[in-house]
Amino acid sequence: MNSELRIVLSLSSVPAMLERVDALLELANAHSEHGALLAACAAVLLAATLDQGTKSVIASAAANRAADEGVPSSETVYDILFTAPLRKRIILLPEVLSDGKYRLNFDSEHSHILRELIDLRNKLMHVSEKPDVLTEYSPNVALDLEANTLKVDIALPSNPWLHVTLEQVRRFRATVELYVEEALFPESGQFRSGVIVLSA
Repeated sequence: MNSELRIVLSLSSVPAMLERVDALLELANAHSEHGALLAACAAVLLAATLDQGTKSVIASAAANRAADEGVPSSETVYDILFTAPLRKRIILLPEVLSDGKYRLNFDSEHSHILRELIDLRNKLMHVSEKPDVLTEYSPNVALDLEANTLKVDIALPSNPWLHVTLEQVRRFRATVELYVEEALFPESGQFRSGVIVLSA
């Protein structure tokens, strides 16, 4: 009888990334003049942590399934989840990886906080600053030909990087840690009902 030794090893830097988030929050506390910017950086890092963590866990599951089924990882059921947008990956990961036995708790405030984090990440990463098109007849343009002056009143664009609060990011941090503990790397290695992950 032939037996095959198979080891799928998966290491993650998610815990180290959460420590970096904590370091950014400490800096924001110590340097309040840059608090909003540092909080925004921490929020983006938290979203990146979720992105990286979900992909790491899905890739490991795909490698195991591929070995079991004798197919490439890209042909497993997990490939669609791996390439899905972050929001969809976060929602579907517990259900797909548990073969439908567990799911994300949509009624939990933490599910709403995860959506809020992803929305903020998208807002920070995809800032849209459209130009103002003005003519001499625009109400906020004052042209004085005799004085040879032009006065234009325009509003400066709002910078979302300067409107993130430490309180927001602390909520995000706690929720991401909960998702990591219950959905990505549960202590027992198996899903169980908790706050953010429930039995289906």
